[in-house]
Amino acid sequence: MTTTGADGRIPVLDIGPYLAGAPGAREELARHVARSCGDTGFLVFANHGIDQRLIDGCFDAARRFFALPEERKTALTVGALNIGYLPMGVQTIRTSRIHDNRKPNLNESFYIVRDRAPDDPDILAGKPFVGLNHVWMLRFAEVAAHPLRDATLIVSRGPFTVAGDIALMRRHAIAHVVAKNAGGQAAQAKLAAARALGLPVVMIDRPVLPLRRVVATPAEVMAWLHGTDRGV
Repeated sequence: MTTTGADGRIPVLDIGPYLAGAPGAREELARHVARSCGDTGFLVFANHGIDQRLIDGCFDAARRFFALPEERKTALTVGALNIGYLPMGVQTIRTSRIHDNRKPNLNESFYIVRDRAPDDPDILAGKPFVGLNHVWMLRFAEVAAHPLRDATLIVSRGPFTVAGDIALMRRHAIAHVVAKNAGGQAAQAKLAAARALGLPVVMIDRPVLPLRRVVATPAEVMAWLHGTDRGV
């Protein structure tokens, strides 16, 4: 069930029997996980069945993220849900029973949680430390209620500039832009900024207008008004 890594310190737990449904494997694995978390504080799972290409891709994504400028990373700093970036030197672990540690950690981290749908019951119920693995930055023309927890709300009314929106997207480490198709030129800046930064844009189309009568002259308008129950 348990071996150690090459340096003899990090436990390697074989979860193959548990995944195969072997009798008693769940309890045995739980016992080793609890012991590893209680003494070493780290562990590695083996025989998990995860495609090695996915693992390599995760390490590559981590390398690219932590190589970003500090201001790009701190835009994603952990919030109330404990999801996001934790800078170096801001956390001090004092749970060890064998060492009275008073020095901050010399590592940086990025915390994620199990992927859930936005309408997951635990998310809707506001369960602590349960949320989505992404951060929203909302820009409204005025203060308004919204259903997204742990979101950054920016209240600002245009006109906006391409340079300003590029700076805003960089400051908040924006990865995708979601916009409504309001028509006109007032909101073009964010689309040009997204294009300059190579960001994908999700455009929400305007709803289809319902069928209605179209009139073209004042006489037709008056005839339509007198033929309705609008009290004219």
